[in-house]
Amino acid sequence: MQHTRNSEFDVHRIRLIALIALATLTGAAHAPLAAQVSQADSLVAMLAASTRSGVSRAELEASLVEIERILASGGYSGALKSIKRDEAVLIRHRLAEGDIRPGDVIRVAVASDAAVTNNYVVTPSMAIVVPSLGAISMRGLLRSEVEPHLQREIARFLRDPVVMADALIRVSVLGGVGRPGFYSVPAGQAISEVIMTVAGGLGGNADLEKSSVHRGDREIVSSDAFTTALRDGLTLDQLNMQAGDEIMVGVKKPGTLSRALAIVTGVGSLAYLLSQVF
Repeated sequence: MQHTRNSEFDVHRIRLIALIALATLTGAAHAPLAAQVSQADSLVAMLAASTRSGVSRAELEASLVEIERILASGGYSGALKSIKRDEAVLIRHRLAEGDIRPGDVIRVAVASDAAVTNNYVVTPSMAIVVPSLGAISMRGLLRSEVEPHLQREIARFLRDPVVMADALIRVSVLGGVGRPGFYSVPAGQAISEVIMTVAGGLGGNADLEKSSVHRGDREIVSSDAFTTALRDGLTLDQLNMQAGDEIMVGVKKPGTLSRALAIVTGVGSLAYLLSQVF
């Protein structure tokens, strides 16, 4: 049952990302779709709270109220309402389940106690185990709630601790990159930055148009959605990536380097990209 709910959540999330990206296009090839989004829609389609990694619980709850207002109004297009229905599903999922998943890495720094400062892997029981403090539950937490939650929990054992914490996602980056391997990266980091900075940039054989993201034997971000994610600077969190997911950068055929560079010109300079490839 849990697997089914997560699969449905993945479908809604990827559909929302695709709808937001397509609804913002104004080129002639996409004019019919762009025309579906009226002036009354404004920028509300771009501000999907369900895809912001640092959003608070109060902001998500307020977003649900706003979505209900939009759906009940006759002043918004059908295209926007479709986006907002999907967003409502994702918001309710985040409020109920939180953002943290088993295998995520929680980076903790305590100014007054170096022994507690470390990276901790979230266990299958949704906790981190801190030496001398024991297990601390991470169940149901939004990413924005991780630091204040750990501040409260650690304060039960240490006097006036200064706690800094954030959640990392351990993913693999394989294929046409300079340093393929496993990396723990912030959920709010753009997938383009993971490729270009963390994984050593594009290899000489990279073909971004053949790139995708996999979870086990299932493709969760298609090559088309991957291209959109690069162009729009989408983060791992916005792509609903979880611990263990695999970013597979495609390998190009001869003569496709210029097309790969064209895909990412929206997230970095051409000179920088060339320096990463040659």
